[in-house]
Amino acid sequence: MKKKWFGLTLMIGMFWITGGFTAEAEETFTYDILEGGEQTAYVETGIDEKMKITIEEIETVDSSKGMFRSLAAIQDKSYLIKGSLPFIYDASYKIKIKSKRITRAYDYSVSAVAGTVPYRRLTRYNNGLKAYLQFDIDHYILTTRRYQLTSTIEGNNLVVTPR
Repeated sequence: MKKKWFGLTLMIGMFWITGGFTAEAEETFTYDILEGGEQTAYVETGIDEKMKITIEEIETVDSSKGMFRSLAAIQDKSYLIKGSLPFIYDASYKIKIKSKRITRAYDYSVSAVAGTVPYRRLTRYNNGLKAYLQFDIDHYILTTRRYQLTSTIEGNNLVVTPR
């Protein structure tokens, strides 16, 4: 009886890790660019998976203009996007926004809590409205699962969607 229970538990665990259980409607986190600062939310990514997403505005000082920056310069900012799925991974990357477009995606980091990260890639679409960090985690039990953390500009909002 114990062998059957162990086998069933192992099969369900592998099914879950390989992405067998997925939420039909993905949850998103909407960051208000006009409000700024640091904003955090917990987002449902699947059955019993709650990801902590934090977006923080990165303060930059234009040394050529000192403290007197133009209004346009104030609207052009950089942001740190962080995603954490408990007991699985911590990931982050930075984006620079200018004139409601993502002009640069850079400085990414991915660490697996249990497992290795054999693949990671940070991409910015040419239209400047979307950037994403995509990575694989090898979970040590003969399965590799792909994750993605996507940032999209929608009006005055920065929308982050985990997959």
